[in-house]
Amino acid sequence: MKITTTGTYAHSRHAHWLVAGALSVLISGCGGGGSEASDPSDFEPPAEPVNIGGDADLYDPERLLTVDLSMNPEEFSKLRSEARTLASTDRECVPEFEYTEFKASVTIDGDRMNNVIVRKKGYMGSLSPSIPSLKLDFDDLWPGRTYQNMSRMTLNNNRQDPSNARQCLAYDQFRAAGIAAPKCNYARVTMNGQDLGVFTNVEPIKKPFLARAFGNDDGNQYEAQTADFGTWLSQRFEKKTNEKENDRTDLQAVTDALALPDEQMMNVLPQVVDVDEFIRFWALETLLGAWDSATGNANNFHIYRNPEDGLFHFIPWGADTAFRGEHPLKPVDRGAVPELFAG
Repeated sequence: MKITTTGTYAHSRHAHWLVAGALSVLISGCGGGGSEASDPSDFEPPAEPVNIGGDADLYDPERLLTVDLSMNPEEFSKLRSEARTLASTDRECVPEFEYTEFKASVTIDGDRMNNVIVRKKGYMGSLSPSIPSLKLDFDDLWPGRTYQNMSRMTLNNNRQDPSNARQCLAYDQFRAAGIAAPKCNYARVTMNGQDLGVFTNVEPIKKPFLARAFGNDDGNQYEAQTADFGTWLSQRFEKKTNEKENDRTDLQAVTDALALPDEQMMNVLPQVVDVDEFIRFWALETLLGAWDSATGNANNFHIYRNPEDGLFHFIPWGADTAFRGEHPLKPVDRGAVPELFAG
C-alpha cells in the first residue's frame, strides 16, 4: 500500500541523509575510503518494541474509549473521498483495490502515539465520505509497538446501525453458541478536534484473533465479499494469510465436494468443512436477521482452514445489519440458501 508521509518527519529523514553524506566525505578524505557507506540506522537507533497503555483489555465491554486522531487536513480529505465503485465490485474477479495509507498521531484514553498508519475501511454499505470507518496500525512504522497488546485497531462508523449496538450484541450471541467471533466495544472518535461520534471498536480478524479463537494461526484465512463456494463466486474469496504461497487448493476441495452427488457430498463435505458448526452459524445468522451476511447475501464473513483439524470454519463479520428482520434487497426472501447446502 502507498504510504503518504509529509511534514517534519520527511524533512528530518532528509537532514539525516545530508549529515551521513557529509561524514562520508570527511572520512574518505582522511584515509577512510575503504569503509562502507553509512546507513540511516547508524544515526537513528531503532525504536524498541513497546506496549502502550498497559495490559488492560482493549475490548472490555464496560469501556467507552476516547480516540483522538490528528493528521494533515488535506490528507484526511483525500482519505474520506476514497471508495470502490459499484461497477468494479460487480465482476467475476474483483480488481485489486487498496486504500491509501496515511500517517497520523493517535491518543487513546490519554496515551499518545505518533507515526501511526491510518486508512479508510469499508466495502459498499458502510462507506461514508463524511464519517469514514478507519483502520489503525501501530507497529508498521514502529515494529513491535502495541496498544494494550494489540498492534491494530478497527473502528466501524455504524453507518447502517443507528443504535450503535447491533455488532457487539450479534458477536456475543455467536460466541455463546460456540462460534469464533470478534470481541468489541465502543469508542468516541475525534479527528483534528472534530467529533466524529461513537464508533464500534471491533477486534480485527488477524493472526492474534486466529491464535486466540483456534489455537493456531498458520492456516489459510479468506475474506468474503459477495463470495461463495461452488460457483465462479469462489474466485472472489480474498486471501488474507499465506498470500505469497497463494495456494487456494483448499477452496477447490470444498467446491469439488459440493459437485458430488448428494449422498457422496454429505460423506465428503464433513472432511473439509465443520458442517455441524456451520449449521449453528447459519441458524444464528437467520435468528439474528443478519441479511448482509454469509447466508443472507454471500457477503461479510471470513473462513479459516484450521491446521488443527483441517476443516474450514466460518467467522461472522460486518454484523451491523443484524436485528433488521428483513432483507431490504430481497423483500420476499425469508433466508437465503447458501451454496454450501444448495446441492
